[in-house]
Amino acid sequence: MPLTHDEGHEKYVAEIRKIPPLDPARETELRAKAHDGDRDALREVVWSYLARAHDLAQELKPSWMDALTAAQEANQVLQQVIEAPDVDDVMPALEERLRHGFDKLAQANPEEA
Repeated sequence: MPLTHDEGHEKYVAEIRKIPPLDPARETELRAKAHDGDRDALREVVWSYLARAHDLAQELKPSWMDALTAAQEANQVLQQVIEAPDVDDVMPALEERLRHGFDKLAQANPEEA
């Protein structure tokens, strides 16, 4: 039997909570490789931030947005942040960009905010 939307979200959260954060030196190494186009390095860094990106998205999302959609939005922004050569600290940049993106969505849907 297929999972419901909520069950799928719960399973996703359970899985991403199992992924340990990267050691800072390893993260620096992988981000440098990601900036040079190494897709495996990018994937590893993104995976290490999925749980934190999810939690931030749930905190910042507009009230009308469901949890899984917010997580998907955060994952897209997370990849952009990690690939950005001018970003040194992922979480503050992720928060800033998510706030901006979610604010724009809320302004576009004022009756649903």
